[in-house]
Amino acid sequence: MRGTLPDRVTEDGGPAPCAEPPSRSTLASWPTDTTGILKQITADSHEAVLIADADGRLIEVSRKAPEIFGTGTGMTGAPRHIRDLLPETLEQAAHTVLDAFRTGIEAIGRSGECRIEVAGENRILDYTITPSRLAGPDGAVFICITARDVTVKRRQAHRLEFLSRHDELTGALRRHALLDAIDHQIGNGRGCAVLVLNLHRFKTINLTLGRPVGDMVLKAVAERLADFDPRFAGPARLGADTFALYAPATLSRDALDAAAATLTRIINAPFRLSGISARVGVHIGISSHRPGEATCAERLLDEAEMALDEARKTAGTGIAHFDPAQSARQSRARAIERELWKALDRSEFSLAYQPQVRLSDGCIIGAEALVRWTHSDLGRIGPSDFVEVAEATGFVEDLGRWVLNAACHDAMSWATDITVAVNVSPVQFARGHIVADVRAALDRSGLPAERLTLEITESAFLQPSHALMDSLAALRALGVSLALDDFGTGYASFGYLKRFPLSKIKVDQMFVRTLTTDRASQAVIQSVKVLTDGLGLSLICEGIETEEQRLFLRLIGCQEGQGYLFGKPQRTAELAAYLREQARLRVSAGLYSVRA
Repeated sequence: MRGTLPDRVTEDGGPAPCAEPPSRSTLASWPTDTTGILKQITADSHEAVLIADADGRLIEVSRKAPEIFGTGTGMTGAPRHIRDLLPETLEQAAHTVLDAFRTGIEAIGRSGECRIEVAGENRILDYTITPSRLAGPDGAVFICITARDVTVKRRQAHRLEFLSRHDELTGALRRHALLDAIDHQIGNGRGCAVLVLNLHRFKTINLTLGRPVGDMVLKAVAERLADFDPRFAGPARLGADTFALYAPATLSRDALDAAAATLTRIINAPFRLSGISARVGVHIGISSHRPGEATCAERLLDEAEMALDEARKTAGTGIAHFDPAQSARQSRARAIERELWKALDRSEFSLAYQPQVRLSDGCIIGAEALVRWTHSDLGRIGPSDFVEVAEATGFVEDLGRWVLNAACHDAMSWATDITVAVNVSPVQFARGHIVADVRAALDRSGLPAERLTLEITESAFLQPSHALMDSLAALRALGVSLALDDFGTGYASFGYLKRFPLSKIKVDQMFVRTLTTDRASQAVIQSVKVLTDGLGLSLICEGIETEEQRLFLRLIGCQEGQGYLFGKPQRTAELAAYLREQARLRVSAGLYSVRA
């Protein structure tokens, strides 16, 4: 009822008036028996509450006390003394507090946690013991003991703490917990070795046998690692199917190799789980630290993971040690991947153009656009270092679009009969909007479509789709030429030469370099020439560096060539000047272009 509640308390602890002040008649109806009120509050408490005199005789007890303490169940009648309800440890603590309080040594109580056993189970109690002295001449001493069961709360906290450092599925350490353990070893001046292993064919188990079986395999792997060798600690789970162990000691390379070989046999053994047999392979990367060497856990683990990357690539045992030289290469590769996405915004990419000539008279008829990257810290980065990363990350779509626009723009500054060739990644066909990108580059630059050639590698045709066929047809309809690049190095198939709307085949330079000394290379190029004639395609050979190579190719009827004999890759301004010089030299019949 409104108006019958006592004063409320505000957030700062002060009294707050009720919504309606109680009337005199309401106040008069409140109980005047304070003792009765306190008895009822104590009895109804959800905690164990005991109030006793200085001799431990009970004055008041909450109904929850026997349940929480798990005592007094065998008693006849109500409990009379604190010993009837309290566990021995709490009873002793209560007497200690009373003794100290009576002598004036300690004027405060005690609080803490204790563990007791109730019906065969451990229970954790959070308790407080508070002594008091009544005012007046007698100054009687009494004590209040409160306790609550925090077993579930503590178990949950312990579980959360465990999960913060351990993988929930396997119970293995998490990465940061492993690093803490390794840093502890290094900080104490001890040697340490780290083995990082990755399960081979684990994804196949997930796909064929199901994820529940895969989870059982991971648990079994963690168990085998934990029982593997007393010299190694862990294990830790670093990823879905990647684990690590560390040895808190200095071990020789031979000892580490032997341990890794044993570990390989252990993991390779079949897993028999719920009537199902499963097998996985393993690759292992190893790094080690000797006392006195400057390192840290993060670096040591990184080195083991880099060694694991190498173990995955190489055939043989599947075991690799960290190699500092390999580390430098991998560090550079990682830096390249990090910086790649920023390079366009920083205008770090540029184009160089290598002339393509007509072999009959040496006149430049086109140029291939070659992308170059110069980084302020990493220096010049070759296409072989960043193109594969660009394709893997999808960045090649943005890069390819930039190259198309820049190449078409530059070609407009050349003579009107000079074409420009642009390499197009298979990823641009599969994931990008190549037709729209080409159309936009032509419209933006004003370059006629017939002056643009797109060079495509054979890998673009490995899995032909309707979308690919439509894109190729649309590009040809624009008037753009399509050239098959690096012919002879991939998965060449005569079938797709007939199916796809190609204009030109470009023979890889590996055949041209050995042209004058290797009869097999001569036979390959002659055969390709016959093939292109039959299909109505033109043939261009790249990598021409000597006059002998040019003469041979010209004799077998090859129309076009590219290589250092005719000019190195150069800036568009240099190529424009080169073309002007060529125009002046063409007045002399039979004279092919001067080398750049």
